Amino acid sequence: MLKSLISKGLSVPLRCEKSYNLIEEISDMVSNNRREVFSRLKVLLMHLLKWQYQPEKVTNSWINAIDEQREQLELILRDSPGLKPYLADIFAECYQKAVRGTVNETN
Repeated sequence: MLKSLISKGLSVPLRCEKSYNLIEEISDMVSNNRREVFSRLKVLLMHLLKWQYQPEKVTNSWINAIDEQREQLELILRDSPGLKPYLADIFAECYQKAVRGTVNETN
């Protein structure tokens, strides 16, 4: 409701506008964190799948990439524990995308 008032150019108390801006910033941060969790989980799963199906091609950089994705996911979830249920919600979709990405990269 506040958003529609502001977008129509109607005057709202400054306190309300500041609260609205804060809510928008928090919402944007959550969205960014969700995108980052999705991306890092997909990359992690792709590396793990490649390791499983091409163990002879494992390199130190691969191992470092796996470690980095795990560490970054842990940091995000530690800083934003409310995202833990989201991780479970997106796992199947991430896995499917990781499988497709791995097939594309290894064929």
